[in-house]
Amino acid sequence: MKVLLLLHTEADGTLARLSLEALSTALRLGDVTVGLVGDAVQAAANLIALSGIKSIISAESPELAQSRYGTDAAAAEALCRTAGDATLIVAPATSRWMRTLPGVAHRIGAAVDAHLTSIEPSGAVWRCAAGSTAIAWKAR
Repeated sequence: MKVLLLLHTEADGTLARLSLEALSTALRLGDVTVGLVGDAVQAAANLIALSGIKSIISAESPELAQSRYGTDAAAAEALCRTAGDATLIVAPATSRWMRTLPGVAHRIGAAVDAHLTSIEPSGAVWRCAAGSTAIAWKAR
């Protein structure tokens, strides 16, 4: 399965603990491409590369330093379209993504499930436990 993991950097260019937890979850789900969003993403990309991820795409711009719906949604949509073969898109449940990704899901014709703590494949069905660790959606 092709998985796109969307992560945003913190103000200092690093990744939050919640982002690293989402990375760990995504690695169990299949072939992962990481999409990074932020002002400066190189430090985060270097850290992610240590996990064995071979495909990293990014949206990097000074406009992405602060969380704003318009710029965040445009960046996330561009990354989703760039990784168009992803069947599952996962992101940490940060306030930035929780506000932005439902609109992005609508733009790309996907369904969204929020407030998940685990994502496990069970045949053709995805079982998701309730909580607040990650949000994910499966492309239609």
